Amino acid sequence: MRILWVVNTIFPSLSLSLGLQPPMSGSWMYGLAEKISEHNDIKLTVVTVYNGKEILEKKIDGIDYILIPMKNKKMWGEVFDQVKPQLVHIHGSEFSYGLDLIEQRPEGKYVLSIQGLVSVCADYYLAGLSIKDVIKNITLRDLLKNDNLFQARNKFKKRGVAEKKYFSKVDAILGRTDWDRAHAWALNQNVPYYHCDEMLRKEFYTDEKWSYENCEKNSIFISAANYPLKGFYQVLKAANLVKKTCPDLRIYVAGHKVCGDGTLKSELKLSGYGLYIKKLIRKYKLDQNVIFLGVLTAEQMKERYLKSHIFICPSSIENGSNSVSEAQILGVPVIASYVGGVTSTISHKKTGFLYEYGDYSVLASYMTQFFDKRIDLEFLSSEAIIEARKRHSSDIIIESYYEIIKKVMS
Repeated sequence: MRILWVVNTIFPSLSLSLGLQPPMSGSWMYGLAEKISEHNDIKLTVVTVYNGKEILEKKIDGIDYILIPMKNKKMWGEVFDQVKPQLVHIHGSEFSYGLDLIEQRPEGKYVLSIQGLVSVCADYYLAGLSIKDVIKNITLRDLLKNDNLFQARNKFKKRGVAEKKYFSKVDAILGRTDWDRAHAWALNQNVPYYHCDEMLRKEFYTDEKWSYENCEKNSIFISAANYPLKGFYQVLKAANLVKKTCPDLRIYVAGHKVCGDGTLKSELKLSGYGLYIKKLIRKYKLDQNVIFLGVLTAEQMKERYLKSHIFICPSSIENGSNSVSEAQILGVPVIASYVGGVTSTISHKKTGFLYEYGDYSVLASYMTQFFDKRIDLEFLSSEAIIEARKRHSSDIIIESYYEIIKKVMS
C-alpha cells in the first residue's frame, strides 16, 4: 500500500540530517509515521516544501522523504507520478500545498486531517484586543514587514479562503473533536468524516508522573504565547489578581520569546503584540514572576510540565490542544478556556477545569484554589491520566487509521 503524506513541516529526523533546526510543531505526525513505517504492507512517503531549488530525496528509518522547492508548484504533479500513491493524506488545511497537488492530479484519492482551521481562527485572532490596543503598540518591525496585528489577521483570512476549497475536493476528512466535526460538516455536508485521535510525542509515553510533593508550588506553565490567539495576556491579568495573595507566583512560558531577549537586535524585531505584553508585565509589576524559557525540546517540555503546579491553556480558540493532552497524560492539573475542541478533551472538574475565555477573574479564582489545594488535585491528575492514555493509545490510533484508509480506498 503506497501512501503519500503532504505535510507543512520538515520532519525532525530529516531536519537533523540536513543540519536544520527541528520544528516544534507537528509532533502528532511523527509518532504515527514511525509506527506506520514498522509495517511492511505500507510504503510511506512524506513530502513538503523547502527553500531549495531542486527536489531533494532521502530515506530515513524506512520513510521516504521528498522536499519540493517552495516556488515550483509544478513539481507536485511530478512527485505524484513518481510515488504513484494509492492514497494521499494531507495533514492540515492551513496551507495550500495539498491543493496544488489535487489541482494537478485530481484523479488521486485524498484524505484531509484537520489540525486547526484558519478560516475559523481568523475570527478569534485578536482574542479580545481592542483597536486602541493594536494601534498604540504598532512597532517599527510591524511597519517594515507590513505585519501589524490587523494585517496578520488578514493573512489568516486570506489563507482561510484557500482552506475552504479543500472540503469540496477531498474524499474524506479526519478529525478528533466535536468542534472540527461541526465545522467540517458546515463546509461540506457530503464528505465523509472519520474520528481518529492523534499520537503524542514519544517522550510523553512514560511512567514518570506529576506529583504535588515534587512540583514547584505556585507555578504555572504556558506552552505558547507568541500571538494574541494564545491568550497569554489574559493570564497576566489573572496573575495581577493572584499575586496579591501569592507573591511568589511563577509563570513559565515556552516557545518563541514574544518580548525578545533584551538585546538591541530583538528590540528592533519586537512585534506589536510583544510590546503590548511587555507593557502589561511592567504595568502589573510581574517582571520577577514571568520567565520566558524559549523553544524547548520534547524532553525539556516534559520536565517543565512535571515541575509545574498547574498547566494553563488560555487560548481564544483551539481545536484539540496537544499541550493539554501532554499535560494530562503526565497528570499535571489543567485549567483551560472553554473554547473549540478543548471541551472534547477536558471534562470539567474531572480531568481539568474550564472557564469562559476572557473571564480572567474566574481563571484567577481557579488558580488560587489549585494553589491552596481547595481542589482535589490528585483526583484531577489520576482521572486525566486515565482518559489521556485511552485517547492517545498508539495501538488504538494505528488500528483506527488502518480501518479509515481502507474504507477510503475501497
